[in-house]
Amino acid sequence: MSCSIEGCTKKVVARGKCWTHYRRELRHGDANAIMRKEAGTCSEEGCGNKLYGLGLCQKHFQRKKYAERLDQGLCVMCGKENDRETVYCAACGTRRSIYKKNARMKRKAGTRD
Repeated sequence: MSCSIEGCTKKVVARGKCWTHYRRELRHGDANAIMRKEAGTCSEEGCGNKLYGLGLCQKHFQRKKYAERLDQGLCVMCGKENDRETVYCAACGTRRSIYKKNARMKRKAGTRD
């Protein structure tokens, strides 16, 4: 038996609907709800980058997310006091650099682990 939603041929799971339409109806009250937002651009003045979250591009979203910690002079990773001009304290900056280097090497080697 197939899903009762027009155009869907998936197998029925509950209440005459496939898993996708059943969950959509539970969460949003409508099995045909459109789940994706329309593409747009960043709401910051002069920025034309695509949306990432909260109406902002990824760069402006991250700035907003970490603005309070940066103003207080705190590391964005561990929250410790940070007197450097970067977003990370010395320890977290080193740890992040090593992680990124190892990830790059794994990608070049073709392994994902």
